[in-house]
Amino acid sequence: MQYDLPASYGLWLTTPPNDDGEAWELYADRYHDTAATIVLDHLTETLPTSLLAHDRAAIVGKLAAVVQGLDTECLTAWAREIEPDRVPAFEDGRERHAA
Repeated sequence: MQYDLPASYGLWLTTPPNDDGEAWELYADRYHDTAATIVLDHLTETLPTSLLAHDRAAIVGKLAAVVQGLDTECLTAWAREIEPDRVPAFEDGRERHAA
């Protein structure tokens, strides 16, 4: 495919740079583990108290594996529903840094 150089250059000039990648990596580095802990603690606390210790340990292990498999976007969204003060929204951080 052949691009018209002036049109391609014009498009490049009018397209804002995508700086969310680096910002997202910083956000993920800072909040992923905290969000995973919040979610796993919540799931563990909501297990029935009537479970036997052996069954409870097995279920907690499976829950930990499920939580570990979730991506940062899912984990942080879920953690914000559980404890909104501990994990800010990604958009909130971008607005603060832009100001």
